[in-house]
Amino acid sequence: MKKILIVLFSISWIISVQAQERFVARIESPGVHDLSEFLKTGYDIASFAPGRYIDLVINQQELLNLQTRGYALKITQTETQVRANMIAGKALAGYRTYSDLYAELLNLQTAHPDICKLYDIGESRGKEYTGAAYNSYKHEVWAMKISDNVATEEDEPCIFYMGEHHAREPISLEVAMYILNHIISNYGTDPAITSSVNNKQIWFMPLVNPNGHKIVTDEVDLWWRKNIRDNNGNSAIDGGTTDGVDLNRNYGWEWGGEGTSTNPADITYCGPSGFSEPETMAMKNMIDQHHFVAGITYHSYSELVLFPYGYSTGAFAPDHNSLQALAVSMANTIPAEGGGYYTPDKSSGLYPASGVTDDYAYGEHGIFSYTIELGTEFIPPAAEISSMCQNNLQAALILLNRIDKSTLTGIVKDASTLLPLQAEVTVSGIDNTAAFRKPYTSDEAFGRYYRMLPDGNYTVTFSLYGYIPQTFTNVNINNLAQTILNVNLVQAQTVEVTGTVTDLATGLPIAGATIEIMDTPIASVTTNASGFYTIPSIMEGTFDFRISKAGYATIIQTLIVSTASHTFNFQLEESTAWSFESGTFESSWTFSGNAPWTISTESPYDGLYCSKSGAIGNSQNSDMSIELFLTSGGNVSFFRKVSSESGYDYLTFYIDGVQQGQWSGTVAWGEVSYTVTAGQHTFKWSYSKDVGVIGGSDCAWIDYIIFPPVAPIPDPANIVVTPAQFTETVGLNGTASDILTIGNTGEINLDYSAVVEYNASQGRASATIYPVNASYNTGTTTASAKTQTSLVKGYPTTEAGWMKFDVSSIPDGATINSVEFHGYVNATNYPYWNINPVTVDPVSATPSALYTDIMAESASGYYLYRSESSTYSPGWKVHPLGGNANANLQSALTQNWFAIGIMDRDASTSYYIGFDGWNEANKPYLVIDYTYVPPYNWLTIDGSGSSSGTVIPGGNNQISVGFNAGSLTAGTYTAGIRITSNDPDQPQVLVPCTLNISNNKNLNLTVLLEGLHNGPGTMRKAQGTSGDQFPGTVADQMTVELREAADYNIVVYTDPNVNLNTNGSASLVIPAENSGSYYVTIRHRNSIETTTALPLSFSGSDIIYNFTTAASQAYGSNLQQAGGDFVIFGGDVNQDGAIDTGDMTPTDNDAGSFAGGYLPTDINGDGTVDTGDITVIDNNAAGFTGKVTP
Repeated sequence: MKKILIVLFSISWIISVQAQERFVARIESPGVHDLSEFLKTGYDIASFAPGRYIDLVINQQELLNLQTRGYALKITQTETQVRANMIAGKALAGYRTYSDLYAELLNLQTAHPDICKLYDIGESRGKEYTGAAYNSYKHEVWAMKISDNVATEEDEPCIFYMGEHHAREPISLEVAMYILNHIISNYGTDPAITSSVNNKQIWFMPLVNPNGHKIVTDEVDLWWRKNIRDNNGNSAIDGGTTDGVDLNRNYGWEWGGEGTSTNPADITYCGPSGFSEPETMAMKNMIDQHHFVAGITYHSYSELVLFPYGYSTGAFAPDHNSLQALAVSMANTIPAEGGGYYTPDKSSGLYPASGVTDDYAYGEHGIFSYTIELGTEFIPPAAEISSMCQNNLQAALILLNRIDKSTLTGIVKDASTLLPLQAEVTVSGIDNTAAFRKPYTSDEAFGRYYRMLPDGNYTVTFSLYGYIPQTFTNVNINNLAQTILNVNLVQAQTVEVTGTVTDLATGLPIAGATIEIMDTPIASVTTNASGFYTIPSIMEGTFDFRISKAGYATIIQTLIVSTASHTFNFQLEESTAWSFESGTFESSWTFSGNAPWTISTESPYDGLYCSKSGAIGNSQNSDMSIELFLTSGGNVSFFRKVSSESGYDYLTFYIDGVQQGQWSGTVAWGEVSYTVTAGQHTFKWSYSKDVGVIGGSDCAWIDYIIFPPVAPIPDPANIVVTPAQFTETVGLNGTASDILTIGNTGEINLDYSAVVEYNASQGRASATIYPVNASYNTGTTTASAKTQTSLVKGYPTTEAGWMKFDVSSIPDGATINSVEFHGYVNATNYPYWNINPVTVDPVSATPSALYTDIMAESASGYYLYRSESSTYSPGWKVHPLGGNANANLQSALTQNWFAIGIMDRDASTSYYIGFDGWNEANKPYLVIDYTYVPPYNWLTIDGSGSSSGTVIPGGNNQISVGFNAGSLTAGTYTAGIRITSNDPDQPQVLVPCTLNISNNKNLNLTVLLEGLHNGPGTMRKAQGTSGDQFPGTVADQMTVELREAADYNIVVYTDPNVNLNTNGSASLVIPAENSGSYYVTIRHRNSIETTTALPLSFSGSDIIYNFTTAASQAYGSNLQQAGGDFVIFGGDVNQDGAIDTGDMTPTDNDAGSFAGGYLPTDINGDGTVDTGDITVIDNNAAGFTGKVTP
């Protein structure tokens, strides 16, 4: 009888399932909100590619419902197709059954006992049940270990490969078994695989969900996903999704969060608690009990390689870069079906999913755990299994070998006993970033640790309570091999820590304050009536002390405890909760998103007011933030209340962009607290909604926020710009440069952006344009040289005339301010009429096209006169007949012609309108007012049209300002530099810039001075008493003279303050009247007067001369060679034209008195007169150096 009942039950279930036969349907190019909608409404999402498709497992009724809602669906997979793809004669042919798998694993262990060992690691849910319905589901969960000393747990890294968490993904089992067989069969012949087996412990858990697997391989339900937990307690396996838990939502890390359901009938039901299922508990025990460093869990489908974290889009792993790099390496070896390769992505990149394998393995143990979504369908045809397995082999081997390079490893021991220690291994710049992950530790059995890192140099700290931490700097990680760093930690001594806790404001002792040593087994203590505390026994080391007392702000301080330092006094500030009781927000609060938070009186937690999220719509958010500088670490706490759609609309709290807590549904007032360090931090509360549905009040409330001690809110940024304006005069084609300084006298960083703006008012102009031709009735052109357009008798289809104007004189790119039509109207019988710009060319367009264009009632309106009633319609304009009709058409010009159409609106056969063109004075015309600013580029900042930067408090930034006349003609040009910043009082500053271009000439010189010479083609900057004597790139200043070619003694022009740049360049403007030939003489405060070899012609606009290329460039070849450069002799301190004792004496005197600053005796410009300057003078004096002139 028992057997008969089983058969009847099975038949009943099959009939039930077939009656609701399901299939995969695809929605192409889904909208941005479709995925969220399907997740929220419990659809079975098979696969998702953003912007490309969503695949749903649905039945016929659901298909019809979606089509009714407007979705276009294409069926891509059916049960019939899956069965047709299988090999005949066997249930789900081509795929292993549970029995097949178990027999194969036993055979492998028997055939390869030296490297294979099979372990029973747990029971399936079906084995735990006693009901008759479960008699065929008494499955075990198996793990195969592959290693050389396979029965021994060795000091070796462990790698895992898992298959089939989800029953309808049997291809994942096949891939895992293919990799297992490949490793076994190539052991002893393939050196790389042999080395891995000998030096690693490789674990395979190919079938995590054996009960669900049987349902699929027996073809009872090909879409079964979950295990067979009896959710409704009826001791039967119910069809559809009534029973079962999604095993890949049942892991403990962030269990029950986004991407899961608490409804047992949903396909992503996460179970009643984390690890509630025996299958996931078996995986947990494996992960917890072995030293895994990396692993892959195979799924189908989507052609993806995914890595942690998956529980939230905002949660990034501290090892994100390393995780991503390995994902990319693996993905680039797996061919995709349509070409290319698999796509690597962070798991939450598609959509968040909580309680998954990878997040637990990584978050709990730091294991580099990956999900590979295989192929493009759940159950590929049998003929494709082999190729899919082969395609995934290389990625599996890449993961297997990743630990062999770019990895820090070693053993941590007790320095005295040499026993292994389970110490924390902290890598600065990795472990103190991004979302929380439990600390990496060395293993208990061997003290072994592994850290897979990007190549580079790191600071690594080893710590364990009771031991003195050790920190190593510049630890190099490279892709050639592992980096070995063994550490012996020294036991710390035990000391007694004492101290007092007092009130910061009054200095009085605080009784009952709690002192806690965080992350240690030491019990907390409290202060006595005198504020005194004692911690009787604590090991030396660095600890975080947390001091708290009701009514005071909690502080956390990091302190070093030693035999020499063990007394610590603390001061607490009375807590000033931010409770919004002023009824307004303090100025330091900022708001973003789609609506600001508001002050509310709706049932606040404390007092009369609280803060409430803004009113937002679907797919929007309301954010409230504050940036504070905390003088001490401590806890930030606040009370929050939420009323939202559970599981879809959230209140989320962030510190510095990292999610700390998240709440959804109905959440009563309650306090939460989070640890925060001293320093600058941004705290943000964000209420966000998904694509639809309102739950509860659809908002969140915040009240009674307590921060650790806060520094006074700094003054805002305050911009100071100097100079206030620039005026430069250059010759034709000339250039000039200046420095714009942006300072900040505020107490926070000044962020600015600067852009060049040219003065548009310079380009305002107008043009009067007469028509080139005109037409009436049929569109023919009048013969008259003058123009008359007449709209004569006829109905509207023929009463269309036009005028065409040539506007090619208006520059391309001009802004049209107005287009006005002027004309004298001749008319009879007061007709109705209008004037419109037309878009068709009236010369070539058909009369019907022109008529249609004119009839469009454009923004220009109709122009109407009615003498009978003297009324006009609102928005219309009256034009008296027999007078001027001036209409502002307000049109843009888009081509080199402009035309207007003129329409008689009367529809009578006897009325007409004419514009008098026979009378020259009344000839119609357009007046076009326009603005045209040529594409100037004469003004630059930092070499372009824009610049941006940040100025620290009390600092300043310098922006180089360049003026370049280029091809501009002589005249005055104006522009401005508009600076936009976060200065609340001066958000914008405009610096006017004027460029006067004269007919003067530009003299461009290249000069290098011996004293300042600093290598090929460059000079150092002359120093003054407080650093650089001159701003920017200016090295020093010199005098330039023009002297008559016929008489050198006659100086025709002098510029005494020419800036000489560090690259030797110098430019100056020479007045236009100096147009002859002149010697150019260089004079410098401590250099020899030097002159051009020959007179230079100043008849042109640009004169260029380079003194540095050869000695012959100076008159008398009077230049000193310095490397490949020729420089002007230095040392003529008294400027008498000779370097001699007259120069030595003052220099010796200044050196003897330790003189410094911008002095003539400082030959080398270093700001100090010393032997470096004396040497230059001595050398040149010994050579009898002096000036040589014509």
